[in-house]
This record gives sequence, structure tokens and C-alpha cells, in this order.
Amino acid sequence: RPYLLLGLGVPWVTIKNEENEDIFFISFADPKSIGHYPHYCGVFFPVSYSKDTFFSVRKKDVLDKMNPFLKTDKVETLGKKFNSKIVLKTNNESTVYRFLQKSNTQNLLLEIFNYDQRLRLELNGPELDFVPQLKDRSTIGFFMKDLWLTDSEKIEKLLNFGQKLKSY
Repeated sequence: RPYLLLGLGVPWVTIKNEENEDIFFISFADPKSIGHYPHYCGVFFPVSYSKDTFFSVRKKDVLDKMNPFLKTDKVETLGKKFNSKIVLKTNNESTVYRFLQKSNTQNLLLEIFNYDQRLRLELNGPELDFVPQLKDRSTIGFFMKDLWLTDSEKIEKLLNFGQKLKSY
């Protein structure tokens, strides 16, 4: 069974996946925070990449397609079809390639983004040290900014996506 950890002071909730103890659904809100991630929810799990490495992938939207000034990093080896559907930012192209090179990973990401276009995938995005199992670890997560999900079916679906992504 999943369990909840409720934060004190700054509101946060962690739901641990019952089938894979390293996958967490996390909701976090800090109304006093001025940082990049004051309010988010999503699925996160540890990975063995450097904590200094970062990438962010999200689905390209209508505004992105019309914006001639959009700066996006392209890892051409990922293929034109996949690159044409995403916006990518990174500080390490080889890490992005290693993580996204398989077509099943790319297809799953597109499925996740189609499930909810607000979702984004990030390596070492939000700081998750308040979760003991993720403290000082590199993490991959797909999450929504500025929103908490409360629908248990959607949370379960996101946890299932997390299991699939981790298994690739």
C-alpha cells in the first residue's frame, strides 16, 4: 500500500509507490518561496547521473511553434520526429542522448505529454532533499508546476508511467 508523508511548516505530500519503493508521487508548495519550483506535483525517482547535470523536456505547444525566437537545444541523434514535438533544454547533451535514445522511451514521453500537456520531464529539477530516500541523489521526474493533483486515478496513472519510464 502507498503511504503518505505530510510535511510540517511547508506543505508537501509524498506517496510511495507500493510496487517500486524508489518511485514517489510528490506534491510540494511553499508560498514564501521565490525559487523556480515553489509549487509542483509529479512522479520522481532516483537515477545514477551527476547532480550537476540538468535537462528539461516538455511538449511543444502552439505558442512554441509560432515563436521564431524560441531557443531549444536539439540533440539531432534523437530524430527529427521526436525533436519536432518537444522543447529541450540541457547542460549536457550526452546525458540527454543516453536517457532518450531508445524509441520506447521517446514514445512513452510523448504518451505522458499527451496524457496531460502540463507535464514536463526534468533531470535534477526540483530539490527533493525533504524526502529521505531522495536526499543528495540525482532524480528524474515528470511533474506539473503550479498545481496539485488530488484525483487518485490520475495519481495512479502517473505512478504507472513512472514505473514504465524507470524500467526503460
